[in-house]
Amino acid sequence: PGEIVLGRRTRELLADVDVVGETLQSGCFRLHTVVNSITPSGAERFQAGAMKTGETLADLLSDLDRMSPYLPSALLSRIIAVPDQPQVEADLRPVTALFAQVVGLELLAEALPPAQSAHLFERYMVAMQSSIARYGGVINKLDVAEEGVKLLAIFGAPAAYEDHAERAAHAALAMQEGLHDVNAHIEAILSSPDDSGARSLSATSSLLQQRIGLNPGVVFAGNVGSATRKEYTVMGDAVNIAARVMSAAPWGDVWCSQVLGNIAPRIVCEPRGSVLLKGKAEPLEVCRVVSERDGSDVARLLQRETHPLVGRESELAWLSSELDAARAGSGRAVRLVGEAGVGKSRLVAALVEMANERGMRVVSAACLSYTATIPYAAWGELLKSLCSLVAGESSEVRAAKIADHLAALSPGMDEWLPLLGDLVRLDIPDNRLTRGLDPQLRQERRFDLLERLLLHAASRDPLLVIFEDLHWADPVSLELWRRVAQTVHQAPILLLGAHRPTPALTDDDRAAVLNVRELPAADSDRLVEILAGDAPLPETLRRQIAARAAGNPLFLAELLRAVLAQSNQTLLHGIDSLPDSLNGLLLARIDRLDEHARNVLRVASVIGQRIPFGVLQAIQTIDRIALLRQLTHLDEQEITMLERLEPERVHTFRHALIQEVAYQSMLYSRRRELHGRIGEYLEQRYGDDLDDYYGLLAHHYRLSNRRDKAIHYLLKAGHAARAVFANEEALQYYTWALEALAGDANDPRSWETHAAIADVEATLGHYDKALAHLAQILETPGIPPDVARHAYHRRGAVLEKQGRYAAALEALDQAMHIVRTHPTEVAPLATAHINADIALVRRRRGEYDLALAACEEGLASLRPDVRTVEDEQIEARLHAESGSVLTLRGEYARAREFFERSLRVRESIDDLPGMIASHNNIGYLWQLQSDHERALEHYRVAETLARRIGLQYAIVYALGNIAYSLTILGQYAEAEARCEEALELSRRLHAQLTTAQLLNTLGIIHYRRGDYAQAQQVYEEALNLHRSLGSTDQEANALVHLAQTYGAQGDHARAAELARRALATAEALQAPSLQIEALNALAEAMIGYGDLESAAACANQAIELSRSLGADDLTAIALRLRGEATVARGYSWQEDFIGSAALCDTVRDRFELARTWRSYGAALLQTGNLKEGIAYLKRAYDTFTLSGANGEARRMRSMYHDTLEL
Repeated sequence: PGEIVLGRRTRELLADVDVVGETLQSGCFRLHTVVNSITPSGAERFQAGAMKTGETLADLLSDLDRMSPYLPSALLSRIIAVPDQPQVEADLRPVTALFAQVVGLELLAEALPPAQSAHLFERYMVAMQSSIARYGGVINKLDVAEEGVKLLAIFGAPAAYEDHAERAAHAALAMQEGLHDVNAHIEAILSSPDDSGARSLSATSSLLQQRIGLNPGVVFAGNVGSATRKEYTVMGDAVNIAARVMSAAPWGDVWCSQVLGNIAPRIVCEPRGSVLLKGKAEPLEVCRVVSERDGSDVARLLQRETHPLVGRESELAWLSSELDAARAGSGRAVRLVGEAGVGKSRLVAALVEMANERGMRVVSAACLSYTATIPYAAWGELLKSLCSLVAGESSEVRAAKIADHLAALSPGMDEWLPLLGDLVRLDIPDNRLTRGLDPQLRQERRFDLLERLLLHAASRDPLLVIFEDLHWADPVSLELWRRVAQTVHQAPILLLGAHRPTPALTDDDRAAVLNVRELPAADSDRLVEILAGDAPLPETLRRQIAARAAGNPLFLAELLRAVLAQSNQTLLHGIDSLPDSLNGLLLARIDRLDEHARNVLRVASVIGQRIPFGVLQAIQTIDRIALLRQLTHLDEQEITMLERLEPERVHTFRHALIQEVAYQSMLYSRRRELHGRIGEYLEQRYGDDLDDYYGLLAHHYRLSNRRDKAIHYLLKAGHAARAVFANEEALQYYTWALEALAGDANDPRSWETHAAIADVEATLGHYDKALAHLAQILETPGIPPDVARHAYHRRGAVLEKQGRYAAALEALDQAMHIVRTHPTEVAPLATAHINADIALVRRRRGEYDLALAACEEGLASLRPDVRTVEDEQIEARLHAESGSVLTLRGEYARAREFFERSLRVRESIDDLPGMIASHNNIGYLWQLQSDHERALEHYRVAETLARRIGLQYAIVYALGNIAYSLTILGQYAEAEARCEEALELSRRLHAQLTTAQLLNTLGIIHYRRGDYAQAQQVYEEALNLHRSLGSTDQEANALVHLAQTYGAQGDHARAAELARRALATAEALQAPSLQIEALNALAEAMIGYGDLESAAACANQAIELSRSLGADDLTAIALRLRGEATVARGYSWQEDFIGSAALCDTVRDRFELARTWRSYGAALLQTGNLKEGIAYLKRAYDTFTLSGANGEARRMRSMYHDTLEL
């Protein structure tokens, strides 16, 4: 103690100074005295009263500019405001003081080499400084003593914060988190075997310990010191109490006074009783700071709306009831709809206050006008709020936070991080799960992840989820909003959207709508009275203001502001001289600003509602200090407000209308110039990572005079939107690109744009529009061969989707002709891709040999020496297409070979969606061969993979396949459970066709179990769905099932009627499988009411058709029915029953086999063969009973009770 020791670097810097001392063994220098005097640099300049000339002032400002990184920004702005004043004016202000003490650094300093100990000290200070600065605090004091390092941080001075207590608490918690990271680093160093300096220290006993004390109060804040050396500091009892609270806290804890706990409701505090503090007569109630309740933008919502809430009692009561219902677990979706300025935001702020009082967590997302075409912009904001992402955090920290939230959903879910990284500008490479997802599947999975994160957050705390200015949300965000709005009823969530009237938001989201209308006259009068306060306004003037505002609270407040600003003139002449619209009034308010502030405001309006300081500074001509002064002035005028200081200063407009009015008041040429400069700034600032900013760059360059830049980034933004299946946004970008191209058909970018629009329109099912854009390309003379090839290829693909197969083949042949005549000028895989589509069209036309030939040519064209992912994908597709063709030809063994090749290729590139398709193909192939056990194996693998990657439609499809195979195998209970699960998911996805098909499967299960009434109800529901969808073939299929059900219930006439209708449809459609099913149903009905000759004729026709198709399952049924119709007529019947039984056994259909045994046994009894007949009947009865076919078993009991001795 008492010594001054200089480090090596400091001693080197003092080489020209005559000093007395001694060099220590460590290389440091112990200083005794300084011989020659050192004149402090600039001492005269900073003497009081020395500011005389403009030159001197310029020098001072230049020095301040260099010092600005080391000064609190709020203090700097106060110095700049009055630069010739020798000190910052002192004041009394409310602050929260934070005292922290850390021990352990002194031990490290003694045991470690100087460089290493200095590194650790720096690491600790950087962690603490960043935590404090993140929440707007300033380190005011730092003390190094024997009892450890102590620091004092202040929140609320020199910059005032209404929420200084919460900021300090957040910072304290972040400091403790930061200390964990520092300790991990220390432990790694001390555990290193190569670190000789650390051998004397234990890795665990040498970790740092810290305790923190917090206390709010009013303090003196200002300069302390002499004219040549001053510091800005705070003093007062509040600071002293914070130090005492820290001393009382255990190591590792953050303690605060009870006062802080009372004024910081978003901080969780645990009471710790009372403690006696040195110098205080009364004990002080203290708490332990545990955690933060919420990391959302709630404070901003409350800060923006401060005027009183008048005349909204009924609206507030309704919102309160909705909030209570949501909190109780009955979720709600609500939209507040009203014109600008009518009071939506004020109601939202009141709702936030109510939610806080009820202990709900509030998360919010602001939709911005300039992000209206950036996919997921709104949900990206909400994801930040849900995962408590804080501005200034590193990419690693942000990624870890999102991954932790995903992992909390279920084990392994953090692997889906790549799908959410883009939403918060994190570049996370794809992995095995995400690599093979196409844009549509990526969107489906991303929707599911965001919805699940929201629901999981609500499972911990009831949520109020707020979307501000929902009318500016991008189309993808709106689509997800609609989806979530229909599912929140399952969770304690109030989903709230506030927006102006817009056709983009209709009642299809099932949200309750609260229309926020203008205030009645009486309430307007009351609001004027409250806002005017003690201002001497005559009653007539008050009424004029209320009448002019027409019930719009924002207009009223602005009118009153204008009146009070020019009160003398207004008192004499009334308000006739004031604008009669809100926009005009806001423009008048802008005009009342001085020239400098007005210019800054208008330039800022070009940036958007949020004003990052870096962007504003880059496009301004005034210097940084003047810009800060003008922004501070705009904040004081309540036009803008400071949103945050770190990591970059950001201001925001208090109301979107102010930004709109300021923007519209600028000259068109000036706006275009500024948009171009913003684009340049974004390119320079984010040059290494521009893909995250394509939307913003497109926005600004489109509104600038930089045509080429606009086209470039509009195309980039369109491609990026299409890649995430944001098709509406993509179309908007491409349309703007065409507008910028101004009809220049010879510009290659025009061809690119038309082709891109055609792809999106085809994806959306707008096939004629897609063909029109492709025609625009093909009608342009002199286009390059590969451009023409691509256009013809896409034309063929679109025509195939329309079912225009001849025209599709013509277009694909044109594309192939170009490839063959210009082989070196087209894309390498063009031949393979075109042949895959040719094979598809040939298969659709039943031209199986030509389809296989196209597949073979495509496979032969693949590059043997280059194997990219695209090569593997097209090879897998060609193998799968070959398998599909061979399946239709009945060559099942060869088909399986191709399907398995396709599966192996897809496995090699981790194409999980492709693998699901392959397993479904192979399963279906086994199903066609009546090997339902093997089919089940593949369907279950498909289900597992689909669940792994969360593909909802694939899960439904796999479950439906599994349910059908289980039904055929007689495992009805499990089949029903799988079918019900698939139905629930299908209905949730609004997949009506799939729902109807699953209802058919469920009906079969009920029918086979003998639940005929349930089967009839389910079949009729399926029938109605198919009719509404216009699915004629599926409608006929449902009629067949209904006919069978009516027959089983004894209504054979109704059964015959339904079967005839189904048969007529099948014949009209030329659908042979459906025709066989209808013939079998009709034959069974005719047997029921005794028309055996007609029944035999129908069965004969069914047998002939089914044998031609190789449909053994249908042939077996038809043979049984012909046997039943023949036995009573005295014709040969045994071969029919024996053949039917053999086929049922081959296809492993135990239900139909038992029905054949029953009919055969009955025929044997009828012809006198009692012993053998009873044996077959008993075998049938046992099979029905064991498999749960209760209806058939019941019928046998009623018919053969005595015969079988049941």
